[in-house]
Amino acid sequence: GLVAADGAGSGQLGGALRIAGVDLGPLGFSWSPEDVRMLLALGTPNPGALELALRWVETPELSATLAPAALEQLLLPLGWAPPARGVRVSGKLVLDVAHLGAPLLGTVKLTFAGVRLPLPAAMSALAAGATTEVSSRLRAQVEPPELVLSDLKVTHGGLVLTGEGRFAEQGGEPRMWLTLSGQLSCAELARSAVGGRVGGAVGQLVGGLAGRAVGGVVRVVVEIEADPRRLHEATVKPMVSVAKLSAPSVRCA
Repeated sequence: GLVAADGAGSGQLGGALRIAGVDLGPLGFSWSPEDVRMLLALGTPNPGALELALRWVETPELSATLAPAALEQLLLPLGWAPPARGVRVSGKLVLDVAHLGAPLLGTVKLTFAGVRLPLPAAMSALAAGATTEVSSRLRAQVEPPELVLSDLKVTHGGLVLTGEGRFAEQGGEPRMWLTLSGQLSCAELARSAVGGRVGGAVGQLVGGLAGRAVGGVVRVVVEIEADPRRLHEATVKPMVSVAKLSAPSVRCA
């Protein structure tokens, strides 16, 4: 690497870096009085696919920034099956490492491209597109191993769900539990149902008329339990309840 007079520098290690049999490609690094950064290639030709940064401007903070990458490329070396093929993920994880003896606290933001939520046809227009954004606060501990998600928010098109999650061991096997909920107006649901079935400009027009004819709120609750290594086998329990319904001749159910 190169070292400047102010103590900053950068460099790159030749060859490929392998950890636990996983090929991470070439490794780049840099340092300054404020931080140290490592650039991992994650099997690609150039470093930068994953950037790890340790900063200590105010309190020590460790961050990991992931450039868009194939989800299966990240999961398969760990023996985990991706929930679907062709999904790409990007995002950032930030951890407070000031107190290493205590559970780690931090935040995470992820964007999944190529994901379609398994929703009823009546809600398909609300969740148009194939991009899902996830953000959460997190608390992680080693003994016993546990990851708790709070202020969890999942956004897919016009559908926004909030809740909490937990990753832990059960019977010696990893398990995850997620509970998400959100509210939709019956007007939005009516527009989505009609627009999704008719389609095109006519569907938008008829859906708009249906939306103005219906009032009320639909509450959506989704409970998910899974082995994170086999997300495609997850157990999903959707629940829908209706409150404050008002419509001249249309029932929101």
